Amino acid sequence: PELFQIPFVEADIAKNEDIVSRLTESCIYWYETIEKTINDLPSMDSLKETSPIELPKVQINYWRKRQEDLIQLIDDFTFPAYERAVRIMEAAQVKEITTLQEWMTKTSEFLEEAD
Repeated sequence: PELFQIPFVEADIAKNEDIVSRLTESCIYWYETIEKTINDLPSMDSLKETSPIELPKVQINYWRKRQEDLIQLIDDFTFPAYERAVRIMEAAQVKEITTLQEWMTKTSEFLEEAD
């Protein structure tokens, strides 16, 4: 079985400084990835350059693409190993976990907007 399939108590793992350090590095990478993806989403300004005749079709494509990108992002961060890593970092009181959770919340909010 994979490491994250083996039963363990997150609070016990949170005491291991090496593991917490590696998870913290992953956490930073994760929220930077989320931030970059969200910041790279096309802006509404791109719609301003569209002719009125084409605007409805362009708007549909804009929101569809935005929704697809956000769903993919959420799918990328919804798996058991990620969820257990978050719980370990919470138990270790890793401050970077707050930033990661904020970006995940923003992602969900953007997805609701795109629906």
